[in-house]
Amino acid sequence: MIYISHRGNLTGRKPELENTPDYIHTALAQGYHCEVDVFEQDGELLLGHDDAQTPIDLQTLRTSGIIAHAKNLEAFATMLQHDVHCFFHNTDVTNFDGICSDYIEQYKNDKTNSI
Repeated sequence: MIYISHRGNLTGRKPELENTPDYIHTALAQGYHCEVDVFEQDGELLLGHDDAQTPIDLQTLRTSGIIAHAKNLEAFATMLQHDVHCFFHNTDVTNFDGICSDYIEQYKNDKTNSI
């Protein structure tokens, strides 16, 4: 099972920290993959869930463990061209090999303790 931190969250939503480089790297340092939201706007890649907020570079997006959720087709095309682990969707996914959650640490601990 792949455990994926949603926007850097480990123990619950923290909107003021989500999709920020330091928060993302904290989740990665604790051994989780991390799903981040990426827009492209005026030729620049930016992190943010509902809107583009924090500039991000391609090298950082290629960091092992980052899974970039393209929020627009421009971001998806750019990330594909530069070998960023990314995806784009406009419907929910039903077949999966991992779990992504704002409470990923609790979920992982609950699963480990029930085995």
